[in-house]
Amino acid sequence: MALLATAIAWRLRRASPAALIAGVAGSVAGAALGLLAVFVLRQAALAEGSHGGFLRLIVPLIGAYIGLLVGVWKAEHLPLHFL
Repeated sequence: MALLATAIAWRLRRASPAALIAGVAGSVAGAALGLLAVFVLRQAALAEGSHGGFLRLIVPLIGAYIGLLVGVWKAEHLPLHFL
């Protein structure tokens, strides 16, 4: 576990500020969309039952992860030249 934390910290130190900003923005947007999807699923009564709690947890986490990946991937297209 310590090796994983060290590898993540090393990777974050090497990342550009634009990639970090884009990654955080993508994570926030993905988590928000995931929460919106959970709200819609709950209103449609599709998230009720034995898997409802799992869906309410995993959908925003997957959305945040996908948002992070897309944000970092598209970081060079953002107008952040002042950084």
